[in-house]
Amino acid sequence: MALYNLALNAKNSEQYYSAIELLKKILKNQPQAYQVHYQLGIIYSKLNQSQLAQSHLSNVPDDNDLKISIHFNDPLMQEVSDLRIGVQNLIKKAMKSHKQGFHSQAIELLKNAINADPNRIDTFYNLAVIYNNTNQLEKAKQQILAINDHNSDHVYSLLAIINTKQNQYDKALENLNKALLIKPVSYTHLTLPTIYS
Repeated sequence: MALYNLALNAKNSEQYYSAIELLKKILKNQPQAYQVHYQLGIIYSKLNQSQLAQSHLSNVPDDNDLKISIHFNDPLMQEVSDLRIGVQNLIKKAMKSHKQGFHSQAIELLKNAINADPNRIDTFYNLAVIYNNTNQLEKAKQQILAINDHNSDHVYSLLAIINTKQNQYDKALENLNKALLIKPVSYTHLTLPTIYS
């Protein structure tokens, strides 16, 4: 929080490059911090670096419960939001296809979603879940590795399930312990991860 407040002060004082450096330091430890991505997106847009701005704004979720003020009517944010809506529809169709047993169709829809917006971590995760559920375990691992930073309890628990299926019990325990460190809840048994909506 101290770094974030310093970054906001630097941004408000139009010391944009100082703010960028401070915000990047936060992302090293919290790569999914959407507040930081949003601030970086705004700063890069002020510096006319649209590609970097959109890259960071793409990490801001469509969520009515966001705890920061995000102006989705900003032209730059709207462009990213429009792209995300298209990707979200592909994901919903993929989920429906998967539930109906049309796994190949679901996989193709998610691949299209990744091509449309390669910055969405949840799409890679969803594809990994489907590959896991259809016992295409190496392909599931590839999708997880495609996520730049998968420091998530969901991802580690999915890896633990894949490891268990491959009789790699030491790795399964290692990944389950990582999941527990991130989210210390009481797991009595491994369950299949659910697809993000």
